[in-house]
Amino acid sequence: MKSLIITSVYKPSIGGIESHLSSFVKHWNDLGHYTEVAVIDNPRDYTFNSIDGTKVHYIPTIFSKPLQLFKPLHQYIINMQDFDNIIVHDPHYMGLSCHFVFYKKQYHQKIFSVTHGGFFHTESKQKLKHFIFNNITSKIISHFHQVIAVSKKDYVKFGEIISANKLSLIENGVEKIGFNSVKDFSQGYRLVYFGRFSSNKRVHILVDVAKALLELTESVHLEFVFIGSGDDLAIKNINRLKANYPSRVSYFAHLDNQKLQQQIDLANIFWTASNYEGFGMTVVESMMSGLIPIVNNIEVLTQLVDHKVTGLVVDFSKSPKLIAEELLFEIRKSDFASLQEKAILEAETYSWKSKICEYEKVVKSVMEN
Repeated sequence: MKSLIITSVYKPSIGGIESHLSSFVKHWNDLGHYTEVAVIDNPRDYTFNSIDGTKVHYIPTIFSKPLQLFKPLHQYIINMQDFDNIIVHDPHYMGLSCHFVFYKKQYHQKIFSVTHGGFFHTESKQKLKHFIFNNITSKIISHFHQVIAVSKKDYVKFGEIISANKLSLIENGVEKIGFNSVKDFSQGYRLVYFGRFSSNKRVHILVDVAKALLELTESVHLEFVFIGSGDDLAIKNINRLKANYPSRVSYFAHLDNQKLQQQIDLANIFWTASNYEGFGMTVVESMMSGLIPIVNNIEVLTQLVDHKVTGLVVDFSKSPKLIAEELLFEIRKSDFASLQEKAILEAETYSWKSKICEYEKVVKSVMEN
């Protein structure tokens, strides 16, 4: 099959959707299919690139003429008549998805949509978001031949506005990040957080708890690594903590893949205080790489991490001192070798090698009907 991926984000940008797309393309091609990627970009001339052996086309938009916003995209798809299907990645289900409301009948390809959590990842403007979701998104999404939910939460949410026969559940696939899955806990604990510093990730809480942990004990050796950007206050607090504990705290705004893998290999715990996740991809990635997950007590994450079986679940709404005391207690008594072994086994169920076969089954089924 020849598949055309349409998205507004792609490598070299870094994020959950970019990671998903990069892995999908690699494993889809490994099955013998062919893929090209079209990236809806800022207004500019058409450009072409090749990333990891895959053709990537950058399609300009026409912001000066709203009704012709995606006219260049339409012309591009018309020129790609030999492709069998189109897979759209637009979690907001607005401009890019609206394109197919107007032009779908002019395309012979089957058109798929992948959810990526929709636009509910923050608590802001929830009433407005639900109104848009129920009254506008529901109309737009009906124009796709099949919608693929990437998490159980998405499957339930999008099931409210689309019929069951047009909705499939394929939970996110993940790749192993680090090389060394066997972690050493005899010399202490190195806790890492990597990812976006967006408001729902609440990195500032991790910084406060790290400070409390370092103040509470000298008997347990603890180190903390923060990797990411996007929250100036959290970064300021990290640097302040680093100044007080230069050998225990590290911060990196951005690392390339090789250096990120090195930091994952040096760490033995991944932790997050996030209060919203569409899926929790970094948690599963860290588990697959041998890190013990410590996660906030929210439903999406507790579906991934079984407390005291595959990791630890903590209520990050408590005071930093109380959280630190609970963590120290759990760290001192936990059998980390057992947690690690079970966490790796659990994470492997989300391997892209198995998930891509689920995609192939769904796509083939829709193509044949």
